[in-house]
Amino acid sequence: MEEIYRLSERDVPGASLRGRDINILTLVELKRWLACRGARRGGRKAELVERVREYIAIGLDKEIVDPDGGANIARKVATLRSQGIAHCESFYSTNFSILPGETLPSLPLSLTLDGRATLPNYLP
Repeated sequence: MEEIYRLSERDVPGASLRGRDINILTLVELKRWLACRGARRGGRKAELVERVREYIAIGLDKEIVDPDGGANIARKVATLRSQGIAHCESFYSTNFSILPGETLPSLPLSLTLDGRATLPNYLP
């Protein structure tokens, strides 16, 4: 049976605010935080601050995606396997956004432990 693991803020560099005030974050930090949630990163700093606040307000701040092409997923699975915890052949990450003006959901990506990325088969 395939196990599914979720990324947390600890797994992805730049995904955590670490208790800092959103208003003092740099543009690069705000964009990285939003990228870790699959959110749109365009706009001026005030718009990015507002987007971060919206994500936190509606609870999307806990939905972490891998903005680095699967590197963070692979690292987490490798760590868990080295600890004898991971027993899966695939790791799924769904990249989605639901705020107005955000991108449409993408398909879940399956990243195998040997580094191959595939899409799941949706046919019956």
